[in-house]
Amino acid sequence: MIGGLLFALIPTRAGGNGHAVLAPVQEAASALPLPFAEGERLVYQARYSKLLLSAIVGRLTFTFGRSQERPLLNAYHLRVEAVSEGVLMALLGIRVEDLFESFVDPQDFGVLRTRKQLVEGSKRSFHLALFDRERASVTYIVRDLARPVEPPKVKENATRPWVQDILSGIYYVRTQPLMPGSVLRFPVSDEGETYDVEVRVHEIEEVETPRGRVSAIKIEPLVFGPGRLIRKEGEMFIWLSADGRRVPLLARVRGGFGVVQVQLIEEEPGASAQPGDDARPIR
Repeated sequence: MIGGLLFALIPTRAGGNGHAVLAPVQEAASALPLPFAEGERLVYQARYSKLLLSAIVGRLTFTFGRSQERPLLNAYHLRVEAVSEGVLMALLGIRVEDLFESFVDPQDFGVLRTRKQLVEGSKRSFHLALFDRERASVTYIVRDLARPVEPPKVKENATRPWVQDILSGIYYVRTQPLMPGSVLRFPVSDEGETYDVEVRVHEIEEVETPRGRVSAIKIEPLVFGPGRLIRKEGEMFIWLSADGRRVPLLARVRGGFGVVQVQLIEEEPGASAQPGDDARPIR
């Protein structure tokens, strides 16, 4: 749960049966320019609030680049580090050092591999999802690093030939036109289960950022509720910059646990980013 509170843009789902809903297979598309550049680095601060309590609890660092690993050489490499920080976490003795990675096909942005290394207190685990696009299947492997002698847990499930994971889904949304009043739908695989995710696009609002008040597109990922990524009740809103880069500026997650707000505090746009570039859909 602590990892989920810290990683509010990519919430941790409690285990259990997923309710996969089949949808028409999406056709592949040729590679198109992306609204974000290789080398982009975004740093966020997470604040937790409930009743009279409000405290900084963590920091998230997103980076986008190219893989140097074989056999995924030159695939897009998406990476997020989530670490705990702040007085409250220190007083509670809670330490979180999570790493989330996605490897994505540059041609159509379909996910190829998902990797997680989770360190949350005394719990340490390694998670690997391998996607076979030809067979439309995913193999999900979990190893408890605190118990190295135990064999890993492995399961194989059907998925879609083209699918996102939660991290790549954030970047995929940034590639879309996002017209107010529209709804974006796409499949997401998490822990070996596949879900159809809807993202509602709301109005343009102004939000406070380190560079001042800027116009932002308000979106609502529908990830809470029965049959969805997070079965508990709650809501999530994300504000993306209304310029061509579609940078996530602010996220707010509300549920029975309280409220988590994640705000951009540092950004490096990457070497090839151009001011005012128009966002283009990749599909």
